[in-house]
Amino acid sequence: MLVRGLLSLWPELLTRAGQSGYLLSSPPFILSICECGVRPLYDSRIQYSRIIEGQEAELGEFPWQVSIQESDHHFCGGSILSEWWILTVAHCFYSQELSPTDLQVRVGTNDLTTSPLELQVTTIIRHKGFKRLNMDNDIALLLLAKPLTFNELTVPICLPLWPAPSSWHECWVAGWGITNSTDKESMSMDLMKVPMRIIEWEECLRMFPSLTTNMLCALYGNESYDACQGDSGGPLVCTTDPGSRWYQESRPSWVFYPHDH
Repeated sequence: MLVRGLLSLWPELLTRAGQSGYLLSSPPFILSICECGVRPLYDSRIQYSRIIEGQEAELGEFPWQVSIQESDHHFCGGSILSEWWILTVAHCFYSQELSPTDLQVRVGTNDLTTSPLELQVTTIIRHKGFKRLNMDNDIALLLLAKPLTFNELTVPICLPLWPAPSSWHECWVAGWGITNSTDKESMSMDLMKVPMRIIEWEECLRMFPSLTTNMLCALYGNESYDACQGDSGGPLVCTTDPGSRWYQESRPSWVFYPHDH
């Protein structure tokens, strides 16, 4: 589903690049030689979760996660695809008044109160088939003004395996979203995480009749978790085996996260 969305964006991406004077061999189209989906800092040390249920992410646990901000205010999450490209959701950029020059992308941190690397954006590419009513084709790309430098806290995520595995060993959603659905001011400055499990599309369709073939469903087993803890644009990432690479399966947009009773 994510692969399909990216492929459908590719013609527009090429057109935009051409209008900007880029060729296929120019920097924005050079794929990173850095290994994707790895966590060098996190996997090299013993983990001590500071919060019950492991709700707060550890440093380096999601090194592909970015904060997309306007005037130093976080409003959407995203993930690193390469040195030049950030993957996120289209609905974050629905307003025509939002200019790429208004945006900053923060990388390499779990704590938004710190001063990590901050990058400017030159181009927003929103899927032409995006539908605000049902969030179909909710995918967008951001082109950075300067390329990222990868390190143990800044790593690109791998694109989904195709065909997809019959099952995943582990899946997570992370973000800086609201931590309490009854308090819209409960914005977390620390990166939070929620364990997820992908469910069959047909099963989800029975719960959400407006589901399209471009969407998937995931659920969590603990009722104390709230869908609002997610973060628009933040990736749903999965791995097939302990210690193996992580792949992005989707971009959380609106609530497709039913409780597992």
